[in-house]
This record gives sequence, structure tokens and C-alpha cells, in this order.
Amino acid sequence: MNRARLIGIGAGVLVVGVAAVAFTPDGEAPATASVPMEQSIAVPSVPTSSPVGWTWEPVALAPNQITSVPSHPDYGPTQTDPADPKWHGGWSQTPLGALGAAVQLQSRLDVSVQQAQSHYLEGPYKAAAVEFAQRGVSTTRAGDSPFLVAFRFNAFTPTTASVQLVYSAGPKFNVLVATTNLQWVNEDWRVDPGQDRATSSSFEVPKIPSGFIEWQAPR
Repeated sequence: MNRARLIGIGAGVLVVGVAAVAFTPDGEAPATASVPMEQSIAVPSVPTSSPVGWTWEPVALAPNQITSVPSHPDYGPTQTDPADPKWHGGWSQTPLGALGAAVQLQSRLDVSVQQAQSHYLEGPYKAAAVEFAQRGVSTTRAGDSPFLVAFRFNAFTPTTASVQLVYSAGPKFNVLVATTNLQWVNEDWRVDPGQDRATSSSFEVPKIPSGFIEWQAPR
């Protein structure tokens, strides 16, 4: 039997701008969002296999916590800020650009107030998200390092994306499935922080849930 519990995002598994997700009975989710007939914009197909050609960079969440984030010369990030080494932006307006942004921003937003201010969308939960990032900078995190193991798209259009990411932490394959919602604003992907950003359901499962695409940094 799977065991579920609520955990703090900054204590063992890193997730920002996310909410716990519920699976459909067959474990599937919509791959793309519908586009009105009057629109002529072509919606690129979301990936159906593990993306290739990505470089994985270690990122320190705390002195005792390290994760890995992906980058690609064609999809991003292409911009950095010397004043804030944690700031990475400049993603392509494609499904793979949105995927890379979702993974990178999840890791970097929680440990940089400037990142949180720049990449969170304005809304009722931005202040709480920025405050959480400030606490992450000023306190010591604890727990096992979270590593991405799989993903799938809930939806994608040229201006919005919803990506589910699966993280594993700990020797018992402690898996967290969470959703990151993005919008294309000012020529880059920005995170839309949700109400349930401080906690999320964590499930111990023997394998990655059905319908997800395995993707992780080389070990």
C-alpha cells in the first residue's frame, strides 16, 4: 500500500509553484490544449520520449542538498545575470523550452529572492512565494536531495504550459509528483505560483507512475 504524507517543500523535496495532482484511472493526462479554430498558430507537439542533447548542471539547494538542472543550446537558458549567479532565463517558446524552464525554475526560484521576483507572475500568491524563497536563503535545508526522474505535459500552447514533474529523494524511492504552470510573458517563461505551494503530497511508490516519460541526469 502506498503511504502518503504532507511535507514542507524546503525540507527534503523541492517544489515551487506547484500543487498535488490526482491521476485519472488509466494514469493518463491530456497532452496538449485545444486551440480555437480561428487561430492560425501551430502548436508544436509535446515530447513523447526522453529528450536528448541536454547538459545537466549541479545546483546547491543547501550545503547538504544538491540537485541537477538541464540546459540545451537550442532551448535554453541563454541568459544569466552576473549579479545573481542563480538567475537563468531566456527559454525558447517551445514545449522543450517550457520543460527546461519548469525544471530549472523549480530549483532556482526557491533559493534566490531575485529569481522569485523576476520569474513569478504577479498574482495573489506571489508575495508568499517570494517570502518562501527568502526563508530558503536564510535557513538551512534538511533531508535527501531531490532528483528529477520523469515528466509529462498536462497542456501546451505557445503562451501557456502545464508540466507535471516527478522527483525522487531518499533510498526508498520517495516520489513526489507535482505540477508547474507557466505563462509566456516578456519573451520568456514565467511561473504562476499556486495557493498550495508550501506543501505537496509525497507518495512512496515502487516505480514511476504510468503515463510519464523517464528523464533524469546521468548518474
